[in-house]
Amino acid sequence: IDIATYLVLSCIMGETKVPSKEEIYQMNKDIIMDGMNIPYVRGYVDWPYNIVLQEAYDEEEIPDMDACEGAVADYYVRRLAQAARDGHYPVDFGSMKGLSKIGEMLVEQQMHSNNDGGEGDSRHKTTVHDLTEKQCERFKSLHTENVGVPLKERWITLDHSLSPVDMVDGNQKK
Repeated sequence: IDIATYLVLSCIMGETKVPSKEEIYQMNKDIIMDGMNIPYVRGYVDWPYNIVLQEAYDEEEIPDMDACEGAVADYYVRRLAQAARDGHYPVDFGSMKGLSKIGEMLVEQQMHSNNDGGEGDSRHKTTVHDLTEKQCERFKSLHTENVGVPLKERWITLDHSLSPVDMVDGNQKK
């Protein structure tokens, strides 16, 4: 949301040229064509391909699932990075052509979030702080590279009147 806001404001303020209809068409075409080389991205826009891909997934015929998921994460972070660059966002993630160190860290964290987000239906209720200490080590601040700190309880059930120290170390006051 932050990056989209910067991009829109940059266009409104005249810092970024608003592309013509033809330029937008070409930009979108280029983005889609770039995604056609990534099976899961292609599956979103090519429904017959998606059906075949799903069958291969069901039959466990996809040789390197991590590589496929990594390519998807890289693709989406490169798109985000380009929007950030175009909107003069204050953090350099890289561009559509390549990622900065921060952009690469974001891809890595996206990969971990796909694999460590929790179990079953509870996955959407978890944050990095709901993971184990070992899992939290995979998530670092993009700015300071400090690792995440696990909480003693799930964030959604914490007593939020406690101080942050009490939430982290579990010394909850009764």
